[in-house]
Amino acid sequence: MGFFDSIIALALAVIGSFAFCFLGWTLVMPILAVLGVSSNKLRAAKPRGKYRKHVTKIDRYIESDRYDLALKEIEKAVILTTGRSENAINEIRDHNQTILSRAIIVSEQFGGRIHNLPDVERLLLERSEIQLIHLKTKDSLKNISKKRGKAGKKLPEWSASEFKKKLSAIEEKLSRNKQELESALKQLFSAIRKPSKPQSGDITYH
Repeated sequence: MGFFDSIIALALAVIGSFAFCFLGWTLVMPILAVLGVSSNKLRAAKPRGKYRKHVTKIDRYIESDRYDLALKEIEKAVILTTGRSENAINEIRDHNQTILSRAIIVSEQFGGRIHNLPDVERLLLERSEIQLIHLKTKDSLKNISKKRGKAGKKLPEWSASEFKKKLSAIEEKLSRNKQELESALKQLFSAIRKPSKPQSGDITYH
C-alpha cells in the first residue's frame, strides 16, 4: 500500500468512527427525550480538561435560572480553533458537544426549537475529522523528512509538492467548515432567543 493510500485509509477510518458517534448521538437523543432524560440529566457528564471552566460558569447560570446569561456564555464557549495535538482536538470536540447539551437545556426554558441542531453537530464532528486528518498529514511529512534527513537525503520535490497540495486542500476544507459552522451557530442561537410557532414534524427535546 502506497503512502497516500495509507493516508486515505486513515482518513476513512477516522471519518467512519466519527460518523458512528454522530449516528449514535442522533439515535439516543430522541430516546432520552421519550424517557424524560434531558434537561438536568444532560448535565450528569462532568466537563473535563482546560475548557471545563466555561461549562461550570454556564451551569451556575442555569442552576440560578439566569438563562439569558447562560446563553450568552454558551455563545462564547463554542471553540472553533484548531487543536495542536490529537488529544487537544478530541478535547475540543467533547467540549463543544457538552456546550450543545447546555444549549438544549436553555432552549427548553425559552420554549425554542433548535431545528438545525443535527447540522451543527455534523459540522462540529466534521471539523474534528478534518483537523485530525490535517494533523496526521503534517506529522507524516515531518517524519518522512526527518528519516530522509538522517539518511542524508532530501524529500523529493514531487513528494513535497504532493504534501503541500494535500495540506492546502485540507486547510481549504477547514476554512469552509468554519464559515458554515459560524452561520449554523448564529441560526441556532437566534432560534433559541426567538422561539417559532410549532410546526408539524418539528422536534423538541423535553
